[in-house]
Amino acid sequence: MEGQETEKLVLLATSDHLLAERYRIALTQKAYRVREAFDGDEALEYAQAENPDVLILDAKLEKRDGFSVLETLRQEPVFRSVPAFMITDTGSPAERSRAESIGGAQIVIKSLHSEFDVVDMATAALGGEVAKKPLSTSSAPVEATLGHKPDVDSDHLLGSDVEADEHKATANSSSDETSESNTGSTNELTS
Repeated sequence: MEGQETEKLVLLATSDHLLAERYRIALTQKAYRVREAFDGDEALEYAQAENPDVLILDAKLEKRDGFSVLETLRQEPVFRSVPAFMITDTGSPAERSRAESIGGAQIVIKSLHSEFDVVDMATAALGGEVAKKPLSTSSAPVEATLGHKPDVDSDHLLGSDVEADEHKATANSSSDETSESNTGSTNELTS
């Protein structure tokens, strides 16, 4: 039933109020309930009181970082299987390793993943429609890099390899003609 899906609670914990607003808007557009926390202590308090279905934690929370919050929560049986996403600036190997060691939080790199990407990944983690891309890949898809899907489907711009070769040939011959006409003009000027 669709109504049950809309009852999922997401704990969103970040000290960045602008980021929180962007995530809250994206989550509520998909009918998630959102509980916001602005530091690590609040995040722990709200999580333990409300048992959210998904955790989205900023690694750089004030008072107690997101990793510490998750580590504490993972010690409680009720939170061992709750999908968790750790928002970081870089997704460094150390952050990835720490996230994995404390219960498999997926790393979300701010510059590569938009709030809409994270909503899709949370939905997939809860058994909804499969996310469009994996989170931790070395070469991010275009939409992950841009933070949204491109307006043009680059895989189908030219339709086929033959058309692509024709397009390249046309571009090259056009460039050769321009070079020749520029050379001719130069020769006329020097004569």
